[in-house]
Parts: sequence; C-alpha cells; structure tokens
Amino acid sequence: MAAVIAVLAAAALAAAQPTPAPVPCVSPETEAECRAAVVAEGLSEGCGNFAFSGAYGSGRGCYTYGSGSWASCGFWSSSGNPTGEPGGSRVRVCAVDGPAPVPQPTPRPAPQPTPSCVSPETEAECRAAVVAEGLSEGCGNFAFSGAYGSGRGCYTYGSGSWASCGFWSSSGNPTGEPGGSRVRVCAVDGPAPVPQPTPRP
Repeated sequence: MAAVIAVLAAAALAAAQPTPAPVPCVSPETEAECRAAVVAEGLSEGCGNFAFSGAYGSGRGCYTYGSGSWASCGFWSSSGNPTGEPGGSRVRVCAVDGPAPVPQPTPRPAPQPTPSCVSPETEAECRAAVVAEGLSEGCGNFAFSGAYGSGRGCYTYGSGSWASCGFWSSSGNPTGEPGGSRVRVCAVDGPAPVPQPTPRP
C-alpha cells in the first residue's frame, strides 16, 4: 500500500512541474552572427560552388535547407532584411547565445599516394577517379579541365578550401608529381562511376 501511495505522489508531483517555455528562434542580423550560428549547428559554411555569403535573395538572412543534399550547409544572404522568412524549403538558422564559437577547419583526409596509386592518363580516367573519391569536378571559377601546369595530371589539394575539388591539367606528362600542396588522385579499377548532378541552392 505504501508503494502505491509513493507512486501516486511521484506522479502528482511530476504533473505539477511547469513545462519550460520554448526558446524562440532569433535571426542572426549580421554575417558574423550567422557564421557563428552555422558553426554552432555543425553546418558547412556554403556548399558546392556557392560561397557562404552572397546576394541569395531578399529577407533570407541566415538559412539552411530542411532536407536534401543542401541540408548540411548554411548560407548568409546579404540581400534585404535578414530577419524575414527564408521561404521555400529553406529554414532559419537561429542565433547562438554567448560568445561566438571559433570555426575550426575540418580537414578532409587527402588521398595519399601509395605504391599502388596509378596516375590517370586521360581526362576521362581522371573524371572517373575524381567522382570515385567524392570530389567536385573543378571548383569556384576553375573548370575541371584546363592547362593548369605541366606534369600535374589528375590532382586535388591536401588541405584548404580546394581539398574537396578535383582537377585535370591537360599540360605535359600527366604522371608527374603535382607539386606544392597538390596531391595525386589515383585511377579507379573497374568501370567508372556515373557522376550525379549537384542541385543548386
């Protein structure tokens, strides 16, 4: 009997506890506040060929996408009032309280040349290798293929903002060392994967 009374008393006490009010989403009002909010949410600053900040539409401010391949990316639209509704499949990224976290770069493991690393010898082989590594074909204002330096062939970068991009240099011998912070993208064995189109935000 005492156990039943204790259970009933605990249930009554739990029911009497007030439910905390939901914390409202406050829109970041500056690019710096948005960057801090995006980092705090664990989102990438921009995605694909789109920079973190740009004139992406009036009233969007700090936003991400609710679903799809852009849902892991954060953006700041410098157009208009940043506290408007982002619209469409876009959702607000809420401002963080307290000091802004310092963004830490997340290095992507660079493909490391190994004794079995065979340099792609054609643009098509390089394109297949870049897709197999999950890299973008070119980046920013640079096309996938170009005369980017003799002996570089198929390469990416070991770190930095270009580490997610693959390139084919049509200059010279494609089996030379890429040089600098560039690293070789190794040829793939078997049939080449089919590249999938990347949606735009």
